[in-house]
Amino acid sequence: MSANPGIASYAFLLAARLVGIFILPAQVPGDPVGLIEELFTAPLATVRSWPSALVRQLLLQLVRLEKFTLPEDSQLVRLHTMRQRYLAAGWEATSVTTPDAVVLDALLRPPPAALAEPRFVLFVGGNFQKYEDWLPYFDAYARAAGVGFLAFNFRGVGRSEGAVCCAADMLTDVHACIDALLARGVRPAHLCVHGFSIGGAVSALALASRQQPGVAFVSDRSLRSLPHTIYGMVRGLPPSGALEAAAPRADDNGGGADDGEGVVMMHGRWVRPGLRAAALRRAECWVRGAAAAIAGAAVRALGWELPAEAGWAARIPGPKLVLYHRADNVVHYEAASLHLALKDAGDVGDVQEVEVRRLGHRGWGPHDFPLVADEVAWKALIARVRETLGVPDS
Repeated sequence: MSANPGIASYAFLLAARLVGIFILPAQVPGDPVGLIEELFTAPLATVRSWPSALVRQLLLQLVRLEKFTLPEDSQLVRLHTMRQRYLAAGWEATSVTTPDAVVLDALLRPPPAALAEPRFVLFVGGNFQKYEDWLPYFDAYARAAGVGFLAFNFRGVGRSEGAVCCAADMLTDVHACIDALLARGVRPAHLCVHGFSIGGAVSALALASRQQPGVAFVSDRSLRSLPHTIYGMVRGLPPSGALEAAAPRADDNGGGADDGEGVVMMHGRWVRPGLRAAALRRAECWVRGAAAAIAGAAVRALGWELPAEAGWAARIPGPKLVLYHRADNVVHYEAASLHLALKDAGDVGDVQEVEVRRLGHRGWGPHDFPLVADEVAWKALIARVRETLGVPDS
């Protein structure tokens, strides 16, 4: 006897929604980064500190596949303040309605009046990103490139309606933003889609699925697929406390690490610390490999693979620029970088490649910092956008 198709479909969507929360944590209200840190350091204490009414509300929103909201969200107030600052500086409040009637919150900077035809950059952000936090970077980007700019939040993020239940929802949001700009009279040859991090994978798939001739694409420190990224992150975790405790240490006289000749007392037994550390590292490697394989299989089964590499192979027809970082702390270069995957496949013939070298900026790691902080990469990006969109020299 088969299961009720309606129940099975809902169960699949609910499971995909749960995975989507981890893939796009910007959907979580309040401070997602702070919340994740608290859950990792003291999970039980963190959950117990939540009011029971709030827990019930969030659970109801989850099972109803609704947007997560808080009765009072100080982060929304902060984001509104940033938004108002740029509205006063010439940006315009706008919204984009998707084909499934979800209204996305967006902000638009009009192109310079001197341009005979409008040119635009559409920025598709990362999984922790809310556009309001990046407005200083976007404003500098638009001014340097001499173009209009559209920034938006995915459904369920910030003031955007709805909730991301599957990867197709994110592609729908990107398609809707592209269509909104084309409806404003922007020609495809005068539009550049800049996808950052997971936004680069989503943008690649969106552009490949539409085969929109002429639209330029910037892939910024993005990934070949989500399972590859998970593998790189899981295998790249720092040693656990147990491994650090078992690792060879310098002797009390300031000498080098134990070379395995001596023995020490551990858990009531005399052991060689070098051999024990090696065994623990080998075991941890197996555990991490298994965890990465299970997580990768789960995201594939639930439609969250985001195979940007395959989308690229389907040929994104417009001009392309790939920005990459060999020391990326999120998208492991050897395991998950789109750039290396394209090089290995010999698929970078018509692609401009720019290496990002700065190791961070004001607390941001190599993966996250705004490119304006890397002089070489920034100049290459702006020059490419201006050239591709045909922005005349001022």
